[in-house]
Amino acid sequence: MKYLLVVLVVFVLATVALAGSGCNVVPCSDYCRSVGHFGGYCVGPTLDTCHCYDVGHKN
Repeated sequence: MKYLLVVLVVFVLATVALAGSGCNVVPCSDYCRSVGHFGGYCVGPTLDTCHCYDVGHKN
């Protein structure tokens, strides 16, 4: 039972850490527009990277 509690605590801490460092699509898109792109979206295994794209295609 003690092992299960430790695993649960580690899982919760890891989830909070990942959520805090993730990508937010609205600021990402706003940033991309401010540097001349059409918009932006979040990519990566944990959706933590902002990727800009232009009109007509995602690059």
